[in-house]
Amino acid sequence: MKFRNQEVKLRLEVFFSLPEDNNVLLFGPPGAGKTMAVFELAEKHKRKVFHVTGRETMQDIDVLGGYVKDASGDSKRLAGPLATAMQSASH
Repeated sequence: MKFRNQEVKLRLEVFFSLPEDNNVLLFGPPGAGKTMAVFELAEKHKRKVFHVTGRETMQDIDVLGGYVKDASGDSKRLAGPLATAMQSASH
């Protein structure tokens, strides 16, 4: 399915045409097509998208990551989506 609001899409195109260190925050009612537009334009411009769906029970570890035990019982650092996005931006 393609994003249909061409006016909004044209405005978002401006952000995607800027250097990668620019960010944009989209807000609006559920179902308006914000996520769909970003995914469509990110694919077109070969950009990475880190998507986190919030929920009422969300905790810091869900976004930042934390330490988990592997099968052998050793602790291992597991990066969450925000940490992964930040690491990606610094490279």
